[in-house]
Amino acid sequence: EARTDTGARAPLERVMPAARCRRLAATWAISAIAVLSSRACAERSSSAVSDCAQLPIWPLPQHCEATVGHGRPLRLDGNFTIEYSGSSRRLRRAIRRYSTLVRYTISNVSLSGEVKTLRMVVDNEADAYPGWGTNTNHTVTVSATEAVVEAGSIYGAMYGMETFAQLTASGALDFERVMVNDWAARDYRSLMI
Repeated sequence: EARTDTGARAPLERVMPAARCRRLAATWAISAIAVLSSRACAERSSSAVSDCAQLPIWPLPQHCEATVGHGRPLRLDGNFTIEYSGSSRRLRRAIRRYSTLVRYTISNVSLSGEVKTLRMVVDNEADAYPGWGTNTNHTVTVSATEAVVEAGSIYGAMYGMETFAQLTASGALDFERVMVNDWAARDYRSLMI
C-alpha cells in the first residue's frame, strides 16, 4: 500500500499504474547492473576486455571489444541527440522512445560530456514487419570521438539502440572505446502457442 496526497492509504496500483511501475523497476534494475558491471570492469588490471560478460549488456552479445578507461569515464552530454536521416517511420518512433529514455538517464548525471550524438546508419530502411530471416545484425561503436549504430535493417538499429542504452545506463561509460557486434543466434525469436 501507499499513501495518497491526502495521506489516506491506497493500493499501489491507484498511485502508480502497474505498467509504469514495471517499466521503472526494469530501468532501475538495468541501471544497477550496469553500474556494478562497469565498476567491476574499471577495477580490472588489464586494459583490454575480451569477455563480453564484463560489459553491462544483456543478453550477452556475439562479439565485443572494449578498452578500459584509465582516466575519467566517457559521459553523455546533457544535449545528447540521436541522428538519423533516413525515412523509416518505425525507426523514427523508436528513436523518440530511446531519446526520452537516454535523456531521463542523464538528467541527474551531467550537463556536459564527450558523447554528444549517436549516429544511426541503416542499410535497409524498409518499414515491413519483421519476419523469418529479418536481418537484425548491428554494430555499436562508442569512443570519445563518435557513437555509431550500424545495422542491416531498422530492427537491427532498434536492437543497437537498446545495446547503447544499456552501455550508458549510468550516464557514463567506463571504457575508452567499446565495439559490440551482435546478431540473432537463431532465425526465430520466440514462439507463442
